[in-house]
Amino acid sequence: MVFGEIGLTGEVRGVSRIDQRVKEAEKLGFRRVIMPEKCLKGWTHSPGMEIIRVNTVAEALKAALG
Repeated sequence: MVFGEIGLTGEVRGVSRIDQRVKEAEKLGFRRVIMPEKCLKGWTHSPGMEIIRVNTVAEALKAALG
C-alpha cells in the first residue's frame, strides 16, 4: 500500500489518519506500506507491517519497483 500527498516538486507530504489507513490495509492483507516519513513522528506501527519511509516520489517508486 502507498499513501501520501504529492507536491508539485515531487515531495511526498504527510496526510492525516495514518493509524486508520494502516490498520485497514492490514485487514485487507497488505504487509508493506510506503508512506511519508513526516507521518511517522511519534507514531508506532504494528509489528506485522513493514513500513517504508519516503520523502520524494522517486524514493517511493524505487521502493515499490525495486
